[in-house]
Amino acid sequence: MPLTALDPLPSEIRQLIFQHLQSTTDKPTLATLACVSRAIYAESIPRLYETVRLNAFNAEAFFGRLISDGLGGIDKEIAAHKPYLKHYVSQLPESLERLSSSRFIPSPIARKLCQLWSTDRVLLEDGLAASYLQLVANETEFDYDTFNVSSYLLGDHLTGSLILGESLARCLILYPQVWSGVSKMLKSCDMAMFTSFCVHLPLDCGGPSAALFYQDIWPTANEFHDIEEMCFHNANPLDLMSDIIGQDVHVFLKPESSQGMISHEIGIGALMFYYLNRSIRVLAQIPDNVYFYNSMFTDVDRVSHQGDNFWDILKVRREKETTDWDVQVKIYGPDEKVVCPACLESV
Repeated sequence: MPLTALDPLPSEIRQLIFQHLQSTTDKPTLATLACVSRAIYAESIPRLYETVRLNAFNAEAFFGRLISDGLGGIDKEIAAHKPYLKHYVSQLPESLERLSSSRFIPSPIARKLCQLWSTDRVLLEDGLAASYLQLVANETEFDYDTFNVSSYLLGDHLTGSLILGESLARCLILYPQVWSGVSKMLKSCDMAMFTSFCVHLPLDCGGPSAALFYQDIWPTANEFHDIEEMCFHNANPLDLMSDIIGQDVHVFLKPESSQGMISHEIGIGALMFYYLNRSIRVLAQIPDNVYFYNSMFTDVDRVSHQGDNFWDILKVRREKETTDWDVQVKIYGPDEKVVCPACLESV
């Protein structure tokens, strides 16, 4: 039924129809609905921007007029609208009480910035998309005021998941110059807005290449914020023995038949003992929870390394007060379907 057929209906009926469509439709249809109703537009934008798969083909649509003049257009666009944006920010109350949307309507450029910051999950598929994200995140001239606009309008949405796709990982080998810029961005304080990292490695990437990739993505500014979740897809536990640690670590294991992959039992035991040895160091980061998926070895009570049972050694070290590490470990078999908490991919 065409949307024009709704015009003769009472406004209450139209509103009910729109509400039903909003709650049941997919994103493309939702975007169409947003074009015919300002109310639906205002309500739908956060959902449309919540999870974004960003690449060279859709970066222009995602960032809009911010990049209409190329990569340098972000500074130019924000500088041109800076007086108006500051005017809107000055209307915000000094108290923590947020203004309602009916009383505070930002300019188009402010809305675009708020929409970008409302994104909870960003999947970076290539270097160009990462470059655009870097420029928006690193807009030093207006970063503070933008933060205020976003926080008052949208609440605490300045945290989320950064997902690195397999094709981006290949940049490490194929396009070292592109990867150099991406790596600098990921290591910067700008990435403090993300509290979850999710890394998808190609199945044929392992050993030194995988270890180097993990090191290159890890933000050196991590001491300024906590990484809540660190997720590794197609991972070999031996490649994860580094400072890449979050409060929760999710390891989606490569099949044991993969090139360069050891048995899951040996890999899990080695990684857990690596964490155990870190736990005796002062101020060393160690995870609170460790999850392994797609594992051919599922007996969590028998996790061991070189003949030593992990839980027995942990108990002894606790009794000697060399560590107070309290960790939860869960191991899921290949037949157990789970959803990645960062990228929401079902595996």
